[in-house]
Amino acid sequence: MIVDSCLHPESKEPVALSYLNGIGVDVANNVELIVITHWHDDHIQGISSLVSACHSARVCFSSAMLKEEFLTLISVYSADNSLVDRYTSGTREMANTLKELKVRPASDPSKPNFIVPVVADRTLYNDDTCSVISLSPSDKSYSRAIASFSSLIPSSNSDRKTLPAPESNDNSIVLWISWQNFTVLLGSDLEENRDEQIGWKAIINSPIKPTGQANLFKIPHHGSITGHPDDVWGDMVKEDALCLLTENTRGRYSIPTPKDVERIKEFTSNLYCASLPKQKKVKRNSAVERTLREMEKNRKILGGNIGQVQVRISNDGESHVAGQEPALAL
Repeated sequence: MIVDSCLHPESKEPVALSYLNGIGVDVANNVELIVITHWHDDHIQGISSLVSACHSARVCFSSAMLKEEFLTLISVYSADNSLVDRYTSGTREMANTLKELKVRPASDPSKPNFIVPVVADRTLYNDDTCSVISLSPSDKSYSRAIASFSSLIPSSNSDRKTLPAPESNDNSIVLWISWQNFTVLLGSDLEENRDEQIGWKAIINSPIKPTGQANLFKIPHHGSITGHPDDVWGDMVKEDALCLLTENTRGRYSIPTPKDVERIKEFTSNLYCASLPKQKKVKRNSAVERTLREMEKNRKILGGNIGQVQVRISNDGESHVAGQEPALAL
């Protein structure tokens, strides 16, 4: 199973694809499931290449993304006349992914159900040793997502060519993965919400969510306080569980912040991060910065490794952690 995608900054290849090919996995036949937790560009870059390469895999994403509102949205913002900005890369990846999936059943009639619409409390995979269950999005999040997609579609008399930044993320897919006696909770970017029927509160309140506590927790929303589910730590995650973080440097402030790390470490001493973002951004001459902004909207620092935290689980349930710099233990 592959969950989400990112591109290596130098090779421009999906990192998961490079990794699996590197250890000899036949990705065309042995990858059974691809999960797209949500369509934000930092989780979806290269996903259409993954889907194309793993052509036996079923592809799972929120059922709201199969509705007319989302299909219209990606049609508008993946067209040739739409500008490429930091948000439209997600719509273009989804457009290419759906295009690939649309022709797939014709090439393999024995596997017609390649698209798996995801809602809360659905079993996505199950065999004698492993199960994968989606814990979100809730029914109310599904409805809110459709309304949000509709609001992002420009009117017929609008000349808007760039996609506005999404305001919230309560439609992400959270996964509960059980393998023998080891359990993983992947928090995606699901945010906390005061509404009992949305986000993490909806998961906690679900009467049919899986029982037990996770050995490993992928911290939601890059460790931000907006994705911090207090109740989840005591109810669904084991004390001092192995916890993983990814950084985000694209907003006004980089996350996780030092305060975020300090807050999370109150719950676990086993915390690892793919790389810790620098909180202070490089200052350049204002005239140079202005010229660069006019020329290019989306700039990235090139070079260096992409940090990776690797967790391997032995048959007796013991976890072994390794990392590739700049990944580090916090």
